[in-house]
Amino acid sequence: MIAHVRPSGSCPFREYVKGVLATCRIAEAAKIQAAVRKLVESGSATLVQIGLAEKMNNIWQLRPGRHRAFYLFDAQRQLYVLLNGYLKRRAGHQGGRCATPNA
Repeated sequence: MIAHVRPSGSCPFREYVKGVLATCRIAEAAKIQAAVRKLVESGSATLVQIGLAEKMNNIWQLRPGRHRAFYLFDAQRQLYVLLNGYLKRRAGHQGGRCATPNA
């Protein structure tokens, strides 16, 4: 498991998790980290069966609670690459943008 690093040196997934922690949402950050561990331990197929992951073309979506983390599987290197994360809007949310750590 690695996290994608842009040429500028920024790492969107790590920055997202840091943002969640910075807003004192420690339990939510722990959910994200637990989902990533489960991905490494069990793989995408198992997570799909329990509703924690979903495939969207060549990109996967990890779904811990309302958080979404995008990743892909690099078959050549045999590892997962974490790309980015965001906080999903609540169902029925009207107007305005949902506050996210990277907003």
